[in-house]
This record gives sequence, C-alpha cells and structure tokens, in this order.
Amino acid sequence: MIKDDERQLFSALKLAAAYQPFNPIRIPELADGIGMNGKRAWRIVEKWSSKGIIDYGVSPNAVWLTPEGAARENL
Repeated sequence: MIKDDERQLFSALKLAAAYQPFNPIRIPELADGIGMNGKRAWRIVEKWSSKGIIDYGVSPNAVWLTPEGAARENL
C-alpha cells in the first residue's frame, strides 16, 4: 500500500528531476518542502532503490531517477 506522503515525495522528485536532469536531487530539501520527516524520506528512498526506481551513490541524501523510475507516471 502506498501512502499519500510517498506519492507526494515521488511527485516532488519527478518535478525536481525535470528541472535538473543531470544533477542528483537532495532528499532532505525535498522532504522539508513537503513537510515530511527526514527519516521517513530515507526509508522511502531505500524502498524505491530496492525496486529500481531510484539510485544513489554512497548516501541516500542525494538520489537520481533510474530510466525505469523516470518512465513511471506514478507509483
């Protein structure tokens, strides 16, 4: 089951990726922007990473959409 805050984070991530397609997106700023707890955002990032929607390097603070994630309209 997908919660509303998870949908909001995905929408914000897609919007941020459209404006800065070649730069990693900072999750703490996105989470703050939608009023989400940072730890909740990191758990969602880990979940999406395991599903192949997003990827991150060393830290889940900065992420980018995978081609599969970019192709999705919604979760």
